[in-house]
Amino acid sequence: MKKISCVCAVLGLVLLIAVSSVSRTEDSNHPTLCCFNFVKFKIPLKNILTVEKTSSACPIPGYVVTTPRGKFCKQEDVLLD
Repeated sequence: MKKISCVCAVLGLVLLIAVSSVSRTEDSNHPTLCCFNFVKFKIPLKNILTVEKTSSACPIPGYVVTTPRGKFCKQEDVLLD
């Protein structure tokens, strides 16, 4: 009988840990889009497919510019020039 209650207690603890770790990852405020390396070259407007602003939680503000050749990070001041 003691083994059954011990097993139940361990399973309950494992279940509690699993549920709490899932809720932490879903509720976390980690930025999903940040740039750490920026390109300096100009991207022609005709090649730009989308522009996404990085999260305000990122250490350096910027934009992710998507072109047919890939995604590039541009700094705010460079994009506006």
